[in-house]
Amino acid sequence: MTNKVGGKKKKRSAKSSFQSFKREMVYKDSTMDQEYGFVEKNMGDMRCSVILPDKSSILCKICGTFKRRIWINVGDIVLISRRSFENKGDIIYKYTPEEAEHLRLIGQLPIGDEHNDTGYNEQDMIHDALSNDMNQEVGEEEYIDLRDL
Repeated sequence: MTNKVGGKKKKRSAKSSFQSFKREMVYKDSTMDQEYGFVEKNMGDMRCSVILPDKSSILCKICGTFKRRIWINVGDIVLISRRSFENKGDIIYKYTPEEAEHLRLIGQLPIGDEHNDTGYNEQDMIHDALSNDMNQEVGEEEYIDLRDL
């Protein structure tokens, strides 16, 4: 009789959480009562208060497929599906900052950055990231050895 010492017998695979693939862009479908929204406040129990383009606020439930997979935070741009029988909706898609910027550029997203409570909008983040990259590149090229002086 062999005595087996503990331990897992299966191999663990490395999960790559940072996948660099492009998602297919999802646009709203007006025939299905879909609208873009800006998450104003998390209410708990998978509910959020969302501001619509007409400046009204609506209570939305986060879809069950997002549970523990996609985190919805204050300031995110989302696609909601309005319920026809009550003044509520369901969040069915979350846009990344790059996708939200694309929606703004093509004129699909009428929501401005005035809703952002932090005062630091996505365009500022993109501008800062680009300027930091440029500053690092310039800093490497302009390196001066002080010992030579």
